Amino acid sequence: CSARRVTDVIYGVYKMPTGQSMQIADLSWWPKQTTWVESNFDVGYWSLDNKIWFRTCLSKIYAGKAQPHNAHHWANALKKYKFTLKIIQNYWSTSAKYLHDLLNL
Repeated sequence: CSARRVTDVIYGVYKMPTGQSMQIADLSWWPKQTTWVESNFDVGYWSLDNKIWFRTCLSKIYAGKAQPHNAHHWANALKKYKFTLKIIQNYWSTSAKYLHDLLNL
């Protein structure tokens, strides 16, 4: 079993025809890792906002009010958290500077 197949199971990926020749699209119940990281929602730990977002999505799935989405839709759905990019950049920059100064590099 390949690593991709395992992650596809975790994300709930379905291979669906697009209606354009033999083209297939991945639809998933959860954003894939690359989409998650690029969304700035990944702040380096599982935050309270992440927990609330996850529980909200899960509740919608259980209630039958959600459906699998493609990567583009997931990216757009997570854009409302774009403001965190500056926070993340400042965090990493400050951390790197601190470690650089601490270790006299």
